[in-house]
Amino acid sequence: MKIRIDGLEVVAIVGVRAREREVPQPLLIDIEFPVPPPETDALDAAVDYSAVTRLVCEHVKAGRYHLIETVAETTAERVARTFGLDDVWICVVKPGASDSARFVSAEHRLRKPPAGEEPERTER
Repeated sequence: MKIRIDGLEVVAIVGVRAREREVPQPLLIDIEFPVPPPETDALDAAVDYSAVTRLVCEHVKAGRYHLIETVAETTAERVARTFGLDDVWICVVKPGASDSARFVSAEHRLRKPPAGEEPERTER
């Protein structure tokens, strides 16, 4: 089972150009994370996705990021740490970031290895 939050709109300072450093811009954020099936039909038996969205909004608004890649990485780390999640995927979309494309996006997946296992290493 997994929870997916699509199209969370957050207005924040993100970019490298002078205007982007002054004027907050909309970002669209998608988040996905696996969860065990809740044992009961009660909120305290599940990850509160309203709390996840509040945390993401606060985190992104508080930062003054240059790169959407940094937004994706730090947000995934914050969500994982706060809610005790081992696997978090996030996509940050910046509409209008390019004159020739409708939007630009950055995806990040934070996956912690099971206890006792080494993290996967990829060669480049």
